[in-house]
Amino acid sequence: TLAGSIYTRGVIKQDAARLQEEIASRIAIEIEDFIRRKVERLVDFSGSASLYEMGGKEHRLLALLLLKNDRAFTEASILDESGMEVLKVSERRVYLPGELADQSGAEKYKKAIKGENYISEVYTSDKAEPYVTLSIPLKITPQEVLGVISVEANLRILWEVIGEIDFGRAGYAYLVDGRGNLIAHRDPSLVLKRTNLRGLNQIQEFLRNPGGMDPSPGGEDKGITGERVLSTFAPVRGLGWAVVLEEPVETALAEARQAEGYAYLLLGLGMVGGALIIVWVSNKITGPI
Repeated sequence: TLAGSIYTRGVIKQDAARLQEEIASRIAIEIEDFIRRKVERLVDFSGSASLYEMGGKEHRLLALLLLKNDRAFTEASILDESGMEVLKVSERRVYLPGELADQSGAEKYKKAIKGENYISEVYTSDKAEPYVTLSIPLKITPQEVLGVISVEANLRILWEVIGEIDFGRAGYAYLVDGRGNLIAHRDPSLVLKRTNLRGLNQIQEFLRNPGGMDPSPGGEDKGITGERVLSTFAPVRGLGWAVVLEEPVETALAEARQAEGYAYLLLGLGMVGGALIIVWVSNKITGPI
């Protein structure tokens, strides 16, 4: 019975590891595609903006349409070749000409002006909602960079993606950035509290090798709620984030424990039945003697 119990637990953990690894990888790819589509939208915007005068009314109209057509974008700006903002629009406020600033020292400018796409680390608003800054070069020709287009993207939609993950009996998912900060979880209050998870073993393993897969998927560790869980992570490549899946050990092994209970019950009944048979047979033999 003990050997069977150990074997059954091992099989359940292996199955959980395979399922978690598959789901985590799929969600990581979905998040990668989400960011990729945002960059592609900016590239389309850049193609249209390159036809007009820097900071002109056409640029303002295009920027406002960008925010309207993609609700993840909350703010957009256009920087000239020197890094000075020539246009800035937002869904939250109106920027006056005197509020436009020199961004020549910002990473979003320094990367994009060299012809590279830029994605910032995750940061939070005053409401603790997660954001990233995206910027791309504004090109007149494939080789000539005229300026930089930059946007703020709200990642709150990822809360819905992560919140819909459901597997096993009580499995759940969450998303962390490259510093172990919680970006998305089915319980938004944990994100709003700016929860950092560097203390968890599975997060430490991810931070040691941000681009690699979990070397021990389905491993047993302490989870985000403090209970023992079977956990697996998958990196979101190109962003330095990770999708983490957890399932409480008690729930994952519930069927095994139930089977163990039946096995021990049958064992007990067998032993009692065997003892009664031995006594009966013994009496049959020793009685005549």
